[in-house]
Amino acid sequence: MKKLVWWLAALTTLSFGATAQAAGNKVQFKETHSVAPPEVRAYEAGMKAFDQCLVRNHFPYRVIALVHVTGEEHRYSYVTDPGSWSDFDPFFKQANLCVSAWRTYVDPHMLSSSSQYDIWMPGMSNLASDKTPDSGGFYVVEVTLKSGHQAYETYVKDVRMIYSAMEKSKWGGHWATIEVNGGGPNAPNFVLMIPFKNFEDWGKPIKPPLWEMMANVYGRKKADELRNELNEVVKHTSSHYDAVDPKLSYTPPSHY
Repeated sequence: MKKLVWWLAALTTLSFGATAQAAGNKVQFKETHSVAPPEVRAYEAGMKAFDQCLVRNHFPYRVIALVHVTGEEHRYSYVTDPGSWSDFDPFFKQANLCVSAWRTYVDPHMLSSSSQYDIWMPGMSNLASDKTPDSGGFYVVEVTLKSGHQAYETYVKDVRMIYSAMEKSKWGGHWATIEVNGGGPNAPNFVLMIPFKNFEDWGKPIKPPLWEMMANVYGRKKADELRNELNEVVKHTSSHYDAVDPKLSYTPPSHY
């Protein structure tokens, strides 16, 4: 995957969701755990014990483990494959069969946990939305918008124009813009997920740079206007790297 510099942080945000209009979009469940360094070994052993309970109960859903390798370390995120909202009724019903194992092996070793639904936004992603990559990693940009519907509408409009330009110009690379739903008061509005095979792959420069590509498609004046609009509606951004951890990921036995 190609390297994206700081301006790509301007491609993510939302403070009150468009969940109703996104009812037919692909959606993932994501849970993140914080673990104190002395508890890491016990926590990871507990997650493996919990996965064995899932296997015994024929839990059929794949869950990918992501370890935070920069930013706030000793954090682990778990994401399902994208599906529909209705998938989560049987998902949680079956997962509850292992709630006792969770409380015994995992809960005692966590500092905190949070969860959210990630909604794939149409016209704002060019990454396949049927399966979460099970190797490599992600560059993750979390974006929080300023409050109000105008910021949201401006952001969505401008990001869709960026993705439209990417398609028209056949600009390389694959990533997804995801709206965060139900993540709590400190959750970002949008997340930009950029997969890469390894750091050598990530370090390859992208040509032309994003805003040069935008100027080639829309003209310099329009590209500058879009860039300034995004800067105006974004409140703040943060970024980190996640690495897929196959040892903590859960794959149903039928998928092996």
